[in-house]
Amino acid sequence: MPLCDIQTNIDNGDISKEFVLQLGHIISHHTSGKASTVRVRAGVRMFMGAGPTSAPLMLIQLHGGFTDGDTNKQICEAIIQCSTKELGIREDRISLVFHYLPPTHVGWSGGRLVADVLPETRLRQLMGGADS
Repeated sequence: MPLCDIQTNIDNGDISKEFVLQLGHIISHHTSGKASTVRVRAGVRMFMGAGPTSAPLMLIQLHGGFTDGDTNKQICEAIIQCSTKELGIREDRISLVFHYLPPTHVGWSGGRLVADVLPETRLRQLMGGADS
């Protein structure tokens, strides 16, 4: 279950629910169709050293089993394209950071871990076992 944290200096009222749902769909599409959680922190006081300080800026952090560079690149391209189109943020003002978390390090309601719901062979692959 990938998690997506977004920080931006764009006002909350300028970010539609549809945009957030689009990002969730992009991430789900590129990660085996698993549901994703997208959280947005809008109106954050953010600045970038280059360019006008008041220009829209976005930092996106993705947490999950992101280990495949090709998939990460596809996610990056799709999210940047969507953010540019929907929010008018220039590509050079968007940064993405992929954080790999093993399935034993991600949990949700009921105290379940991602590792608890993965098939054993897939879990071994993700953890670098013999079947990887």
